[in-house]
Amino acid sequence: MALLMHPFKTAVVVCTRYRPAQLFDTLRSVLQSGPAEKLVIIVDQSNYVEPAHFPASAEGSQVIWITSKTVGLSVARNIGVAEAVRRGSEFVAFTDDDCLVDAQWLVGFIDQFNLDPTIAMVFGSTRPAAFDSNRGVIPGYIVKQTRVYRGIAAKAHVEAMGACMAVRLRAMQRTGGFDEALGAGSTLRSAEENDLSARLLLAGYGVSETTQSEVVHFGFRDMFEAYEMVMSYLLGSGAATAKMIRLGGLRALWPLAVMAQRWLLGQSAIKLHHLPSRYDRLRAFLRGAKIGFTTAIDPHSGCFLGIDDHIN
Repeated sequence: MALLMHPFKTAVVVCTRYRPAQLFDTLRSVLQSGPAEKLVIIVDQSNYVEPAHFPASAEGSQVIWITSKTVGLSVARNIGVAEAVRRGSEFVAFTDDDCLVDAQWLVGFIDQFNLDPTIAMVFGSTRPAAFDSNRGVIPGYIVKQTRVYRGIAAKAHVEAMGACMAVRLRAMQRTGGFDEALGAGSTLRSAEENDLSARLLLAGYGVSETTQSEVVHFGFRDMFEAYEMVMSYLLGSGAATAKMIRLGGLRALWPLAVMAQRWLLGQSAIKLHHLPSRYDRLRAFLRGAKIGFTTAIDPHSGCFLGIDDHIN
């Protein structure tokens, strides 16, 4: 007998690994945000959290837990997406287990999707919590105006953070989901959200930014951790940029030119406050680009193939 499930139009996916205390606060903020009726999917890669200690529902929302022995943020997000699809959701929003979401965070995403059925992805602001910039950094990205971008040339203006984003599931299924070679915990360590936005733009979908959705980010890194984080970001960014050029051809050269200009001017879309030297940053980006230019790509999904074997 088939299991009957109430279909939630909107789902929220939170991936976690060894952060039970922070996850509790994140989940509470998600459940307190509107709309009241939503599906919350926790994907736990730590086998550490005890779901019985967390709320299972709140005012029409339902929380489900998936434990996985996998590693990698993109893998975990794809697991959450598959569950949202299985349960009949149309949209899924993502935040991280070191964030608190605004009360209207999810409503802001839904409003953007309702504007136009071709909008496939929406980013909001990731606002750093208060921190001592002399000790380290909390990455952040602030959306300055609500806009919809189309075409791969517009990718230069979409350099947001996956801690505050949402996707239309139908479009995501057609473009293969998150590339599991990219993102935290993967071989290429980062840039999974920017890679997905590039593939959606290439597929003809719109990618939006909204000022109506916001999270507060508490992911503090000390100076050493910040250095490693930026180097990881540039490795993944280099690989994702090379892939974008391979998939988009001449159309994709414009966003690359804009990125180069930002690098020359010392400007970064993601606020990091402390950066490694220009030489170290360029070296990491070019290493990633080499991998991105020489690794096989699945012609249907646009995801990398066999990247671990390629590197090793």
